[in-house]
Amino acid sequence: MNIETLNIDIETYSPLDLTKVGVYQYAAHPDFKILLFAYKINEGPTQIIDLNEEDLPYALMEALIAKDIKKYAFNAMFERICLSSLLDEKNPFTLKGNPRFLQPYSWHCTAAHSSYLGLPHKLGQVGAVLKLEEIKDPAGMNLINYFCKPSRTKDRERNLPENDPQKWEEFKSYCIQDVNSEYAIAQAIKNYPLPERERALYILDQLINDRGVRMDRNLIENAIHTEGLHKEVLKTKICGLTGIENPNSYIQLKKWLDKEGLPVSSLDKEHVENALSVLIPGEQDHIKEVLEARQLLGKTATKKYEAIQRTASKQDILRGMFGYYRTRTGRWASYNVQLHNLKTTGDLTAEDLTNYRNQLLAQSLPIDNDLPDILSKLIRTSFIPREGKKFLVVDFSAIEARVLAWLAGEFWRLDLFKRGGKLYEETASMLTGKPIEEITKDSPERKRGKVAELALGYQGGVKALERMGGRKLGLEEDEMDSIKNTWRSQNANICQFWYNCQEAFEMAIMGHTTTLGKVTFRKGPGVIFIDLPAYRHLVYLSPKIEYDKDFERDSITYEGLNSITHKWERLKSYGGKIVENITQAAARDCLAEIMLRLKKEYIVLHVHDEIVLEVEKDEELQGYIDIFEKPIPWAPDLPLKADGYFSSFYKK
Repeated sequence: MNIETLNIDIETYSPLDLTKVGVYQYAAHPDFKILLFAYKINEGPTQIIDLNEEDLPYALMEALIAKDIKKYAFNAMFERICLSSLLDEKNPFTLKGNPRFLQPYSWHCTAAHSSYLGLPHKLGQVGAVLKLEEIKDPAGMNLINYFCKPSRTKDRERNLPENDPQKWEEFKSYCIQDVNSEYAIAQAIKNYPLPERERALYILDQLINDRGVRMDRNLIENAIHTEGLHKEVLKTKICGLTGIENPNSYIQLKKWLDKEGLPVSSLDKEHVENALSVLIPGEQDHIKEVLEARQLLGKTATKKYEAIQRTASKQDILRGMFGYYRTRTGRWASYNVQLHNLKTTGDLTAEDLTNYRNQLLAQSLPIDNDLPDILSKLIRTSFIPREGKKFLVVDFSAIEARVLAWLAGEFWRLDLFKRGGKLYEETASMLTGKPIEEITKDSPERKRGKVAELALGYQGGVKALERMGGRKLGLEEDEMDSIKNTWRSQNANICQFWYNCQEAFEMAIMGHTTTLGKVTFRKGPGVIFIDLPAYRHLVYLSPKIEYDKDFERDSITYEGLNSITHKWERLKSYGGKIVENITQAAARDCLAEIMLRLKKEYIVLHVHDEIVLEVEKDEELQGYIDIFEKPIPWAPDLPLKADGYFSSFYKK
């Protein structure tokens, strides 16, 4: 049999919830089973194998291993990891160097390819957007719930084919249809292939997911246990002060507050803070204690600890935490454990962090009102290197600010970065007139400069300054407006870049190609491409210029995934937003370039502009800093700066 390509879809059973534990743990469960294997060889008919009745044929087993046979699947990591379970020690196809997982080199993910082209992340949505005849059968979810998950009836643990033969035949048809749909998508997008560099990044992403990172089980179990003890203390305190039976009951607590002369319409954060602000010191301190205890009771510092615990293997390794190209800009997403919003260690020194961590390991961490905050700050330290190794954490300094200045040609900023200057201090001096040498890390002026930089780079104004903390700094609206105007006058090239990008996008919609320095706007069939410096492009589907009633002017719109509603809909854009997309995409490409430079077996985590490596204890830091700061081929004049540290646990 001459097999060049193999399109695959499988249906599986596991008692675990895939969305909560990830595919690696899902497929590692003793009761995991592959039920159906549907496939298309080359351009032939789609066939299906019922693995309840027969084994996978020798030729297909061999094809799964073969490096020269291309395997296609939508969300291919699922098929690759699940099918690895067929290749155990009893099977003649032992995987050299990695007996557990099929290697990713010959696997192609149509979901990743679709996402690269600005399409949705879900199979059914992609088919609908592309208006394909072969689309995913929406009725399949009921069949998945019936056969792929534990039974909802008490008389059996799971539903087998003999429990409903008709449904089983429908399930086989559904699996075949998925292959047809995936194949139709692959054919529709094949003329816009992943660039070689992105293909290499996808493979690297899969290898990082396979390798995983170790977790400290004792720390995690102690964190969950300690928070449980603290919640019991809080419940006892609330009951003792109020006399109510259930401290979690809104109705009971509201009645008590009404009786105490403090009626509230809600016990959410905003209403509780408002109630606390009107209490009379000395007279209503008991109410303050109750409300503060209620606030702490509502905080859950251990959700991420529980997610880590749930996702880890018996060997304490977390795998499958990264999703390749899950945003418009190409940035990675986090699966299972949300790595991109972990709390930083804040004002804790390295010594403080180590002491708190040791106390938690010894179960001697004080159970007081500071506990939730401390546990949140210790989450990163749950990740530890394997035995005999150490972590090396290296990150870029102000990478987005550097990339934005480089793209827009804001030369005073580039010069500042080249001579090692500090952007927040420089901006603070510009805004306040205070000499830069008098501005320290803790100066209020520096905080003002930081807020301005975070809020204004992508055409933000007063509202953006408010969101970034302007009000907390005591700034009034007229002061924030003045900051905006001063910042824009000092960064005229960045501002012009916003307006130029909006105009170039609009011109591209009308069919004109425009190059702005390092990026090019051009029209494709039903799309706008923005060609980036790093040999790839951003894609905007079905672009239009439409009248915007809110702003009473024409606006750019395109079809995309709403990051808030998670629905596929028409989205608005403008110059600053387009510049944000371009800048974040280029910053992502800088990190990707470094990931490709590093030894793939060293990378265990990467978050935003930071990479965590697991290295031997005799490694030196400077060599890795040099890898980060070495000029990038497609951006030789972009000034890069990096810093790093060694540690026995992850921290920031």
